[in-house]
Amino acid sequence: MKNNNLIGAFLALTGILCLNFSVKAQFPGDMEEAPQPLGWDDTFYGKPVVPFKMVTPGGLTLSSDELKGKIIVLDFWATWCKPCHLLTHELDSALKKYSSDQVLLIGVNHQEEKIKGGNPLQYWKDKGYQFPMTLHNDDYGKAVNAGFPSVMVVDREGIVAGNFSSWTPTRAGEVDILIWEMLEKPKADRTEFMKLLRLGEPLKALYIYEKLIKAHPGLKAELQQEHLYATFLTSPWNGVNLSKSWIKGAGETEEVLFTIGKFIVASKTTEQGVNEYGVGVLKTLMAKYPAYRSNKEVSAFLLSLAKRINEAAVVHSSH
Repeated sequence: MKNNNLIGAFLALTGILCLNFSVKAQFPGDMEEAPQPLGWDDTFYGKPVVPFKMVTPGGLTLSSDELKGKIIVLDFWATWCKPCHLLTHELDSALKKYSSDQVLLIGVNHQEEKIKGGNPLQYWKDKGYQFPMTLHNDDYGKAVNAGFPSVMVVDREGIVAGNFSSWTPTRAGEVDILIWEMLEKPKADRTEFMKLLRLGEPLKALYIYEKLIKAHPGLKAELQQEHLYATFLTSPWNGVNLSKSWIKGAGETEEVLFTIGKFIVASKTTEQGVNEYGVGVLKTLMAKYPAYRSNKEVSAFLLSLAKRINEAAVVHSSH
């Protein structure tokens, strides 16, 4: 069982805010203050799951006792909850790769009658979800303080390994990481970190990084650029915050400015503010180091960022 302080630190590292809780999720103003993680709930962490017996529309009973030996993911939702729709879709996409003998995702419909007019069975059919969905779970939802949405991960022994009470853009990825660690037990070393980064798994790489740096703080400076790259890939605004710290510590050197610009381009982010920040960094690079004014790679970076900024402006104006 992993340490909840480590999970909290990892969530702080990814730093995604629930869009429904605060406009700060879009970081329109001051970006110096690092965002705080939302959604991690310690209440049931490390404790036996509250026993359940849930029934599917077809009459199949799913019980916590009978499901021991599998990792269980309980996805609490209702048809009237828009963030629930996002999370269910993203969990389905993220967890399809696992065999149902290893991992069982269960849709837990609750408080459906809070807003009249929904048809959970029809909604499930329309979406084509293949994992089981259960109905009439109001009492169980209250027993575990389930929100809209909530997702609870239960390990093979029936112990709560993770409990989240909101949607974020990386929530399904965080759930996947919990499952991945339980199944694969990855090594927290530099080789694993670099391998995951090469394989295009930046969120998992960041999780390994957090464990690695906790055990070996001296590697923090050595892996600074790789850490920044992984952060830009998973949470571009957090990459901005981290890059500002790098500039503050190392100064506006050629390497620092060029690397930050390169990583923002590589992130492929559509966040207008991040791309504008990247343009500013590259303009500073050219102003301080005139040789870069004719550098083809920097010119290509600027064109790419300008295109994204224009596209974002068009989308914004259409709304």
